Amino acid sequence: MKKILSILSLLVLINCGSVNKYTQYEHIITEGKGIDSFHINTINATDVKHKLGKDYDLIKHKDYSFQIVYKNLGMSFYYMQNDPEEQIFLISFKSPFNGKTSKNIVLNKSTMIDVVNAYGKPEWFTCNGCDTWKAEYDGIYFEVERDKSLPQYPLNEDVHIKKKIIGINISKG
Repeated sequence: MKKILSILSLLVLINCGSVNKYTQYEHIITEGKGIDSFHINTINATDVKHKLGKDYDLIKHKDYSFQIVYKNLGMSFYYMQNDPEEQIFLISFKSPFNGKTSKNIVLNKSTMIDVVNAYGKPEWFTCNGCDTWKAEYDGIYFEVERDKSLPQYPLNEDVHIKKKIIGINISKG
């Protein structure tokens, strides 16, 4: 019985270590690459699952891609459905992930004003019915919550530029 409790305690510590690593310690998000050993177009879904474990949800996006969601880490990894190698082409960071970009844009703290000051004028985009507006740059895009008291289109940049960054997404630049 003591041996079983020791093993269970060890497993809990290992699992909590992954959560703590990505939620308590700040990580640098590199545009067009990713973080740590998670670089887009160099890792695949198997690598991700091996490094982060089995506590994920798999979401199928129509006939396009799969999303591996580690909600407790605030990280998602995307790969194409028709890719037999399941290579990761997009990494998404949201709360509770703790990180900032190489230009010091901090998730859940910086605003789009900070982003524009660091990266320049963005290309804004969204989709019909989406809850966010996205500001795209080479190898990275930032998400802010859409003000639902306003019509979705056209973008009211004066309102949305003041909002906090709720998502940072890395794609190939």
